[in-house]
Amino acid sequence: MIACKKHGFIGASTCVWNPDIGTTAKEMDIIYEAYKDLYGFTDMEHQACVTGKSPYNYGIKGKLQSGGKVVFFLLKHLLGQGGSKLEDKHARDIRKKSGLYRGVEDQKVIIQGYGTMGYWIAHYLNKNGARINGVCVDNCSIYNENG
Repeated sequence: MIACKKHGFIGASTCVWNPDIGTTAKEMDIIYEAYKDLYGFTDMEHQACVTGKSPYNYGIKGKLQSGGKVVFFLLKHLLGQGGSKLEDKHARDIRKKSGLYRGVEDQKVIIQGYGTMGYWIAHYLNKNGARINGVCVDNCSIYNENG
């Protein structure tokens, strides 16, 4: 940690670390706690040295599902349910070229990757009436015509 700070590889004003594949709030909390113990008295912005922390350590509630929710809202907009009175011409063109119909409900979906992002995309799509017909991960896939 000392070498990372010395060379500017961690810190709110230099390089903020972010969770990656296989990293959870637990690991980010450990990194934050170590940084805080070493530099908390000299770095006034020590809470911002990493993202993805638990709310107990100044993390944001809902961070885990936020990426999936953003993708869901983008898909909802593409499918013409974005809530805007003026539908986006580009979204109409994309739907027409790809053969998609309007609305999330009853759309057939296959999720590529089922980590945190894929899970929450599937969750929000399913909650809004889409049928999750398949899931593909690293070395296998599951498909069910009925969803």
